Amino acid sequence: MSTIKRYLLKENHTTGKCEIALRLSVNGNTKHRLKSGLFVAAKYFDVKSGSIKRPRINNTVITELTTLERDLTAIETKLILYVSKRPTATKQELQAIATGQSVEQAATTQPQTLNIWLLYDEFINTYNSESGHNHRHTEITFKRYCAFQRYFKRLNVENVTDITTEFLKGFAAYLKSEKTLLLRYPTFAKSLGELGKNQRINDKHRNSIAVTQMRLNTFFNWLLKRDLISANPLAKIDHEKQEFATPYYLTLDERNAIANHDLSSESKATQIARDVFLFQCYVGCRYSDLYRLTAANVVGNYLQYIPTKTKGSRATVVRVPLTPKAVEIIEKYKGKQRKLLPVKSIVTYNRQIKKLLTICGITRNVIKLDNNGNEISVPINTVASSHTARKTFIGNLYKKVSDPNLIASMSGHTENSTAFARYRVIDDQMKQNVIALIE
Repeated sequence: MSTIKRYLLKENHTTGKCEIALRLSVNGNTKHRLKSGLFVAAKYFDVKSGSIKRPRINNTVITELTTLERDLTAIETKLILYVSKRPTATKQELQAIATGQSVEQAATTQPQTLNIWLLYDEFINTYNSESGHNHRHTEITFKRYCAFQRYFKRLNVENVTDITTEFLKGFAAYLKSEKTLLLRYPTFAKSLGELGKNQRINDKHRNSIAVTQMRLNTFFNWLLKRDLISANPLAKIDHEKQEFATPYYLTLDERNAIANHDLSSESKATQIARDVFLFQCYVGCRYSDLYRLTAANVVGNYLQYIPTKTKGSRATVVRVPLTPKAVEIIEKYKGKQRKLLPVKSIVTYNRQIKKLLTICGITRNVIKLDNNGNEISVPINTVASSHTARKTFIGNLYKKVSDPNLIASMSGHTENSTAFARYRVIDDQMKQNVIALIE
């Protein structure tokens, strides 16, 4: 049996009303999202039942709402009747029924492109430069996988509707052995052309695979919300789970050593990188947020911003008190560029951070996971990045005040975030202090 559920689209700021959309489920399998062409103020719509509320106000409004409910019911009746006779009806046909257009007229309407790569471009353009860069990298990786399927299995995909769960089942396995495959089959590697050039192609670790799957899943969910696909082909595939070693970060002494080191003989770029890195250590923001900051984000003695990572689902404002040293860095670059600080690309910035730690003699070994998930010991200056600055802020705060929610309010994590569990490794001095309590 076919069913229909009503929901509201985004509010039109001019009229203050939302369009009512219909989620049509045909025999419990195929689902279509349709626009009704009818609008209502959100306060008159019952989200749970999908019915139109008719409060006891003036008669004119009651009449309008009663008519709206009647028109909606009429549309739903037509749709249910149509799919009962034609269960394979296309979305184009059903949208025509919903809006009172003839099916024949709808058939002549130019449909939206379903070309996967044109849509991927459109999807990436909805993100800022840093997040867009990450999604572009995932797109290129996915293009290589599609090329792999085409070369070895003669499976060609052009439209988003060509991507099935079966097609994606080998994606994780491909990522685990991509570099090995390219070395084993040089003719395939050559066939990639530009896709295989200027890319750091490696056999990926579980965390990299998990992130790649997550980003690709975001793309398919974006397609689903736009009704370009009827189901997310990744939904029924088990994703890799990320695993983390204990976070490594700089001690306060190491951070201060970087601040006090004489860099007068080093390049201007290295000196600027130190200031940007130290500022990030003082405020703990992600690189994607650091890149967006302007003078408008400084309010009094606080840095205020909405984290990019959670902006779409949880627009919480982060407020971080600015230390005198952080203010000093802001003043040093005030008015010299459009952004708050002269931030470079993430690749350049990370390279400069590694160089900075090397110059300052911060080369102690830390534990990280290799591509096989095994713990290995490596010099911190070879693996340090912008995220090391963020972890330095969080880790040192957590040592002083073990209140995850307080720190989350300044780091942009959600309340009760499980991320803080990784910072529970207590250093020797803290252990000694606790033992001293029972001497």
